[in-house]
Amino acid sequence: MNTPTRVHRSIEISTPSTSDMSLQDQTLSARCQSSALIRPTVFTRGARLESGDIPMAKHVWEMTEMLPNSLVRGILDAPGVHSLLAAQQQAEQTEIQSTQSGSRKVTATEVERIVRKSVDKHVDERLEQKIKVTFKSLVRERVDRLIQDQLPLAADSVLHGATEGYRDQFYGDCKMNEASLLEMVDEGRTQVQDTINDCIAEMNDTIQNQIGELESWSGELSTSIGEQLARLGYWSDKFARSSASDRYAKKSMSRCKSI
Repeated sequence: MNTPTRVHRSIEISTPSTSDMSLQDQTLSARCQSSALIRPTVFTRGARLESGDIPMAKHVWEMTEMLPNSLVRGILDAPGVHSLLAAQQQAEQTEIQSTQSGSRKVTATEVERIVRKSVDKHVDERLEQKIKVTFKSLVRERVDRLIQDQLPLAADSVLHGATEGYRDQFYGDCKMNEASLLEMVDEGRTQVQDTINDCIAEMNDTIQNQIGELESWSGELSTSIGEQLARLGYWSDKFARSSASDRYAKKSMSRCKSI
């Protein structure tokens, strides 16, 4: 199959005065951009159309103008229209063989049916792809909108709920710890008070014992001091008498010596 990458074609449709009407196709450009070995598409001439088929053929031509070249080549490569892509001599030979074999000619209705089927398939594929792209775009836009609008509110709600939960738990723990602390303080205060009372009682007992011991020791000391004073007085008197006797004796001896 020899097909060009891009073929510019022009179909002129006119309504003649007679009943014999034909579709005239002209190929304006025979150059191929992809390869020099690919020859331009040559359409068979002399295909007669009924007057009612001319608008249909024009409609088919307009539909093929809107399609990519690859899709048009695929349509023309379909069974029944493959001979349209052959060279001029091959097309004439195929037409002669078709005439001799009594095979029927391809009508514009069949061409339109093939074109419409291919167009519908192409449109369905493009539409499905477009729907997917649009759906993804809408979903992404909706998700972005939800993230921008709802996520801060949801995060704030979750954070507020978590904060309230922790705050209530912390308040309950504080109340429990406060009650436990007060109980411990009361218990400690009671223990301290009991210890203080025991210490005071022990100190009072110790002081009383010391006072008793001091009183007993002071009594004994007073008695001892009295005895010592008495002894001191005795020895003091005795010493005084002895001193007086000694002085008198000395005085008497001095007087005797002087005599």
